Amino acid sequence: MKVFLIARGFPTARSPQWGCFERDQAEALVSVGNEVVVLSVDTRFRLFWRKPGISCHTDRGIHFVNCFLIPSSVIGLLGKSIRWKVEQWQLRKVYEYASKRFGRPDILYSHYLFVTANAVQLKQRYGVPLVAIEHWSELAKKNLPESMIQSIRKIYTKLDRLITVSPALQQNIIKLIGQPSEVVYNVVGSDFQYNEKPRRRSRVRYITVGSLNNGKRFDVMLDALSNLNGVDSNWELVLIGEGTERTRLESQVHRLGLDGQVRFLGRLTKSEIARQFLESDVFLLSSQMETFSVVCIEAMACGLPIVATRCGGPESIVQEADGLLCPINDADAFFHALVFMQQNFLTYDRRNIAERCLQRFGAEVIGRQLSSIFLDVVQHSTSSHSN
Repeated sequence: MKVFLIARGFPTARSPQWGCFERDQAEALVSVGNEVVVLSVDTRFRLFWRKPGISCHTDRGIHFVNCFLIPSSVIGLLGKSIRWKVEQWQLRKVYEYASKRFGRPDILYSHYLFVTANAVQLKQRYGVPLVAIEHWSELAKKNLPESMIQSIRKIYTKLDRLITVSPALQQNIIKLIGQPSEVVYNVVGSDFQYNEKPRRRSRVRYITVGSLNNGKRFDVMLDALSNLNGVDSNWELVLIGEGTERTRLESQVHRLGLDGQVRFLGRLTKSEIARQFLESDVFLLSSQMETFSVVCIEAMACGLPIVATRCGGPESIVQEADGLLCPINDADAFFHALVFMQQNFLTYDRRNIAERCLQRFGAEVIGRQLSSIFLDVVQHSTSSHSN
């Protein structure tokens, strides 16, 4: 099956996390025999040179076609309607370029609501069925403005099928607009593989990954770790990521006297993160909201036990043999989970954690689930048109 996957973009050396979820799923679809072309329109404002126009390259069997002209923040000065028209025009040009070069797709597959809004016009203009998958954390919120709810309903009702990445997100969208969906979990990328190494660390090495913003609640994690020093100070934390909260978090580390125990590594590539996982003992997640949490399954694929909050996604990921779950925004509960993990992390079977993870979230598993949905949609679409 030929799939045109419509994405935010694709990972690069400068932006290693941009479009990474979409790329992982593209690899999963290729692994089960699909031809995948990733279409994207780069609308970001970034202070580095990008060649204007349409570009195309192939990597790991996936074709990437991208258009960059002018950042949306600049076009937006002319008004929202102009911005959307320009973005949709760019996406049409990318689609037409890809169709001419690789042939007409059997199905369109879009990621995230704001990308799907533009993908709908491709379905309507070119008569190709459209499946969308939703990851966006905004849609995990219990209360949204009525204007946004109306926009969501308008977009989703034009799809041939909607996929959500967790049961929690599925249920919240039903509550918001009554729209049903099928749950297909995110896929663990090929960079993350278990590799048994002898443990040479004297300290328990915790690791966490995420954008340094308030929603990740790294402040709660740091408070809990500070309290852990009163029980056992034989630990260290590696924190991977960048964001607006870095300065404040560094100040908190200094105020709590954790300078010798907490290291900020900044933004890393997927392969660099995987290497850090293999050198660590336990993965920590303190978010107050996640639609899924790909980083949890990436850590588990490397064999790490987990301490995570019940923030929407981890509840459907972390089983008893994989680690511990605790309430959101609760430093005391997180502290007690850390005390247990500090004393018991070696009792977790890392190889089994990794194997269970791949059985549920591996590329071929997710690729087959998606392919089955696509085939059903294409057959239904063909049948409808023949009638």
